[in-house]
This record gives sequence, structure tokens and C-alpha cells, in this order.
Amino acid sequence: MLNIRAFIFLVFIFSSFHANACKLVVHVINYPPLAIKDKNDNWSGLNFKYLDPLFKEANCKYKLFETPFARGVSLAKNGTIDLLLNISKTDEREKNLHFIGPQRIETIRLATKKGTIPLLRKWSDLEKLNSVLIWQTGAFFGDRIVEVMEKNKSLYNKLLYIADNTVMIDLIKRGRADGFFVEENFFNYKSKTSNDYKNLEGHPLIIHSENVYFAFSKKSVSPEILERFQQAYNRLVEKNVLQNISL
Repeated sequence: MLNIRAFIFLVFIFSSFHANACKLVVHVINYPPLAIKDKNDNWSGLNFKYLDPLFKEANCKYKLFETPFARGVSLAKNGTIDLLLNISKTDEREKNLHFIGPQRIETIRLATKKGTIPLLRKWSDLEKLNSVLIWQTGAFFGDRIVEVMEKNKSLYNKLLYIADNTVMIDLIKRGRADGFFVEENFFNYKSKTSNDYKNLEGHPLIIHSENVYFAFSKKSVSPEILERFQQAYNRLVEKNVLQNISL
């Protein structure tokens, strides 16, 4: 009888552990200062200031999956990746992703080679621009820039869609493109640390500024785990943990 009771107790303990076990696959890309990968493959940066307290509060662990942004979004749709960071909320993305947040505010600007384009200060400047610009594959930069592209068909038809920032910079250096749309923190960081960015300038015009979110795969993240993270997020907000994060 004791052996049966002990067996039932162990089954209960194992089942409870399995039910509460939590480990998610999190998308990451080397994009300083948001995510920085060193020569030993260790990661740091702003993303982890958000990621670590959220997972600790949710009593969950994570495994990193490094891949370009557009592919990361695609893999989250099919459930290979469980969580994306810094994601703009759109109707199309909400078909496949659960959004928790906001995580932070993201600002997008145009960066070009110095002296090639007069600094853009208002939308009408962009509406008249005749240049070759690069748009990151899969990125969402707001509705206003889409409206501008609809008015300026010449600019729209010349757009290049590139996933890798290294390729973008190479195209600009070789005169194949004039500039690219870029996240402000990334551009400011690279301007101080990389010679490839020394000859680039950011424009005063803000292309897009909005809340970005933690985005969980509807394919792979259960409602129970999602609720665990929602409650963890709510507690962190109540304690002002996320609001006080800075570079």
C-alpha cells in the first residue's frame, strides 16, 4: 500500500512539474545596442534588460534563436520561435501573434550618406525626394511612410528590400543606394562605434515612432503560458520595473 501511495505521489509531483515547466525559444539578432553578441557568443544589450526580468517574474526560462528579422517573424508564425521582441502591432501580424506590452517606444529615422541629400525636416521633403532608399525586409514603419510612397511613385519604385544591415551599408558605400530607414538607437550606437557609419547622417524627420511589443506565437505558446506572461508583465509594470529601463 505504501509503495502504491509513493508511486501516486511521484506521478503527481512529476505531472505538476511538467505542467508548470516553461521554456520558450526567443528570437534574437545582433543589433546593438538592443542585442550585442561578443566573440564568445555571449549576449547583452537593451533587449535583455526587458527579457530577463519578464522571464524571472514568469518563472520561465528561454533559449535564443539567432536569425534575421523577417525569417524570425516567419518562424514565429509556424511555431519554431515562441517569442519576438520589439514588434510593431499590425492587423496582419495579429493573425499569428499574441501581443503583450508595450515593451518600449521605437523611433525610426532615415540615414543617408553625408552631403548626398539635403536634411529632411518635414514630410513634404520626402514626398519630393528622388533617391534610392533601402527598406528592411519585413519591417513596418507606419502608415504615413506608406502614404508618402503612394504619392512619390518614383521613390517607391526604386526601393530596395534588404534583410542584412551589412549589405545595406555596402550598397550605400558603393553608390548603389543613398540611404536606409533605421532604428534610432541602433544608428546612434553604430555612429559612435563603427567606421562604416562615420560618413552617414541621420535626418531630423521622424519616419515613425510608436510602441513595440513582446509578440508570442499563437502556434506554439499555450493560453496558460500566455496568461502567465501577461500577469508577469502586469506585475512588472505595477512595480515600474519596465518603465525605468534605459540604455
